[in-house]
Amino acid sequence: MNMRLTYKIAIIFCLVFTSTKNSFCQIPRLHIEGRNIYDHNDSLIILRGFNHSRWGEVLPEDATIIKDELGANSVRTCFRWYYWNKFGPNIKANARQTDAPGHIKPDYLEYLDSVITWFSQKEIWTVLFVNSDQGSGANEKHFLNTPELEQEFIELWLFLAERYKNVPYIAAFEILAEPRYSKYKRGVSHAELAQFYKKMADTINTVTNGKIPFVIGAMNHYKAANLTADYFLEDYQIIYAANMLWPKPYILGKETYGYPSDKINPDILKTYYTQPLAFREAHDVPVWVDQFGASYEAIGYEEYTRDIIHYFDSLELHWSYWNFRAPNPSRSLFNRQPKNTGNYVKNLVPFNLLDSLLTDEDATINKLTQNSSTFYPVIDNELKIYLEDNTTAEISIYDKKGNLIIALQSTELFTSIPLENLSLISGLYNVNIKQGNRIINGKFLYN
Repeated sequence: MNMRLTYKIAIIFCLVFTSTKNSFCQIPRLHIEGRNIYDHNDSLIILRGFNHSRWGEVLPEDATIIKDELGANSVRTCFRWYYWNKFGPNIKANARQTDAPGHIKPDYLEYLDSVITWFSQKEIWTVLFVNSDQGSGANEKHFLNTPELEQEFIELWLFLAERYKNVPYIAAFEILAEPRYSKYKRGVSHAELAQFYKKMADTINTVTNGKIPFVIGAMNHYKAANLTADYFLEDYQIIYAANMLWPKPYILGKETYGYPSDKINPDILKTYYTQPLAFREAHDVPVWVDQFGASYEAIGYEEYTRDIIHYFDSLELHWSYWNFRAPNPSRSLFNRQPKNTGNYVKNLVPFNLLDSLLTDEDATINKLTQNSSTFYPVIDNELKIYLEDNTTAEISIYDKKGNLIIALQSTELFTSIPLENLSLISGLYNVNIKQGNRIINGKFLYN
């Protein structure tokens, strides 16, 4: 059997869901009922995790650190498209290539597949957000006034939805991160933006059948005060985002006043999130603090961070800390030293603080129950397996009666096994992997 490395899509798996009524292979998905979010086991879950905001800065070990060391259950990871900030369209972070499949640069797509792989395999709920500063208002030609751009953006999302619709632990698709039409005076109203979200959601649902929730937020970088009734979309699986990057001078570490003080203290903090909480009460929907976090150089950083997380937990708000890894800021758990070019160094103050808060026994934490029945995916009629390392793995496939179908060896980290010539019938098959002293048993479903 000719083994080949593939980066088309991550190794993914699903869990066997068992109830008194049925038992079937169900891809782990979140579903929303009122203001609550439930996992595929119908267990209430509070998303508590990190932003991975810098394109190209996610490392393979991050999933293990986030899940096993810090105890978080979610990540918000970025994909920047039609994006260049102040640097022009050739900026490294801009993934747009109009004539490529999905309008995505091939090497960027390969990297995105790897990122989704790492988080999915560790059973981390992943919000994929598409960030397009130009499409959301920085450019005079944006998605709401340029039909050809809007169509290209629709095609981008259809491509992403088709590619990842069967990937477990995709928590949500964040349609357009932090739109800023009002900031650039583009004449787009809140109601018009909400209808754009609706159009995009309807289009994506034609691929996912409504199985993957969405994240949307208000104008001007998800400003909390802007989350008004205009954005409520009835009968959609939506998590509503509003950030808490406030007060701006303090979180950037540029003010000499500390926390707590008469300028910023627990009572003042609570006033900023009044509108999102009112929105949640009025419409019975989940609200997510998609970004919060101060510079660890800010005076009183630890107390500020501890108070704000306890505040979120007391209200059962979902949250995502800004930021996990970045090349230069003082607001991340890891940064490069020297900045931008050096190796990553762990910032012990925020790391240890977040570690203690995420594992606080008194906090409201809902961790996903592990399931030992691992399913490997079949994609494009190929079985996808992500190995532990590059040492020789002996892989055997059996039918449900224990008959050997095929046995082979592979040293490819991302292993792809063609199934089309194996004369398989629809059903469940067992996979046995021996690699060094490890033995891994799994399954896959063939249709």
